[in-house]
Amino acid sequence: MRLLGTDLQTAAPTAAGGGSFHSSRGPLGVHNSWTDKPTGRGVNPQYMHHNLPSNSDSYRENTSGADFQPPHSRELKLPAAKPSMDKEKKTLRDIVPPLCASRLKPIRQKTKNAVVSILDTGEVCMELLKCQSGQERVKEVLRISCDGSMVTIYQPNGGKGFPVLDCPPAPPEDILICSYEDLPEKYWKKYQYASKFVQLVKSKTPKVTLYTKYAKVMLMENSPSADLEVCFYDGAKTHKTSELVRVVEKSGKSYTVKGEVGLSGLSPESRMYVELSDEGHNMCRSLEAAITAEEQRSTKNIPFFPITIGRKPVNPDSLCSSSLPSHPVPPDAASPPQPPQITPSMISYDGSDFTTASLSKKSSPVRQDLVQSTGQVVKSIFVPNVGWASQLTSGEVWVQFNDGSQLVVQAGVSCITYTFPDGRITRYKENEKLPEHVKEKLHCLSTILGLLANPTAHHLQPH
Repeated sequence: MRLLGTDLQTAAPTAAGGGSFHSSRGPLGVHNSWTDKPTGRGVNPQYMHHNLPSNSDSYRENTSGADFQPPHSRELKLPAAKPSMDKEKKTLRDIVPPLCASRLKPIRQKTKNAVVSILDTGEVCMELLKCQSGQERVKEVLRISCDGSMVTIYQPNGGKGFPVLDCPPAPPEDILICSYEDLPEKYWKKYQYASKFVQLVKSKTPKVTLYTKYAKVMLMENSPSADLEVCFYDGAKTHKTSELVRVVEKSGKSYTVKGEVGLSGLSPESRMYVELSDEGHNMCRSLEAAITAEEQRSTKNIPFFPITIGRKPVNPDSLCSSSLPSHPVPPDAASPPQPPQITPSMISYDGSDFTTASLSKKSSPVRQDLVQSTGQVVKSIFVPNVGWASQLTSGEVWVQFNDGSQLVVQAGVSCITYTFPDGRITRYKENEKLPEHVKEKLHCLSTILGLLANPTAHHLQPH
């Protein structure tokens, strides 16, 4: 999966200016802590609550009564009527609807210019960073309510900044609280970034989990076009998004297709996996609709989701029957290693097993010979503009890049395993010359190792 789609550099300004907050006395003002100017028309946020109607009618000329105009009236040119600004002015709703972090587990993720968190309370928090004297400090904080309707904005430590810790800085006395509708335009991009982060987390959070005869089927939280992950008991996997379908055969060979035309080009084995996935998808959606209806009828206000139905059969039915060719697979290679119970930072959430083969929507699934050489996932983080990086029990670091390629390296061992987006694997030994595309991928390794070793990121550790 590619990064959220917005570089936080565009959403989090890096220069600070002066200004002060207003407390509850009188109209709330906006703490202009950044020198970047709001995009758009630069409407003064103080007056966003009081949009005055246009008075263009007062300039309309009465042409039918021209004979009764006062002397010299023909020499006077009245200003033309101006279009109403209310009709032209964009709103935050035109860009992004209110976010919703309901049912999402706590997570804390650091990016280049901010730390984004989902708190225990369900709030979504953005800590905007600025480097001062070589140290990153939190200069401004946005805390968005779980339903996205309210935003609290403040500058910690009187605007002087606060060190980056494992939790957001506490709010001071002077804060700005505004509704989603009245959020100043300078914060729209930041709100949009937070919304995309929430959607990413939702796409890896199971809402409905169904065990069938052949597979574990998971419908994710990012409705209305929610992702679907299907993990077959024989080791194959499928991942369906609103645009693409990825099929990973148990041999490790993968296909990514789009539309019915692409599906027609799949092998008979892959088409069988897609058909079974579609059946599981329909069942999950029917269950979701039925349970939602019951939840709405309930008077006890008890959440019914996430929900798990069934369990894995002791002796699951094999798909390798008369309709499919038989491919004996060693027991250890029958399915990729299952991760331990992990925190939301891995964005896989209690059994989203597809991420053990491919944590990114656009990354190529790991091949079986690569799986066998690696251990269990100990820790996994999402690195902006790079992809997913995982630390394994074997001591290796496994990086899945946004372009679909993968890299496995081990500290102290001069051996690199590189997987192309199409699934081809190449191993490079100590004295071999590395291609340029592999060298480029190695440039980010020091940053990845630093993030994995960062003791303050204990939220990324498995339970």
